[in-house]
Amino acid sequence: MIGPNDINLPFFAYGVFRKGELGFLSISDLVSRVVEPCSVTGSLLLRDGLPIIDPAGRSNVPGSLISFREGLNGEAYDRIDRLEPQRQYRWEETTTAKSVRCNYLIGRSHIKVVCQRMKDGMDETIRFSPPLWRWSTRVWRPTRILTRI
Repeated sequence: MIGPNDINLPFFAYGVFRKGELGFLSISDLVSRVVEPCSVTGSLLLRDGLPIIDPAGRSNVPGSLISFREGLNGEAYDRIDRLEPQRQYRWEETTTAKSVRCNYLIGRSHIKVVCQRMKDGMDETIRFSPPLWRWSTRVWRPTRILTRI
């Protein structure tokens, strides 16, 4: 994936790169500051199990505003690019609710896939994944896992 146009802007993270999520660990050594709470305007969707922002939405999408250490912005954005699927995302600039310009990843509009709207970090329809089987007390039984962001 080609990185953002202005690598000197902070990064708005709303998925795996938010502080406390696994993706954040891959960039944490390059981070100088994380601002929370933070939000941008859009709709939070779920596509193939990944959170995606639709910038045409009118809701507030919560996230983390991440600034990188001086001179390390390029490395940080390269690491983000390596982990995020190019077929799902593209880079854009936006402004947070507190009027801070930043980069963020939004869904690629040309992909025709079904997206599920998210509300307050939880599927509106409370969708379950396919049954997973586990061994418990010598009996095979299905275990359902709730999908949550």
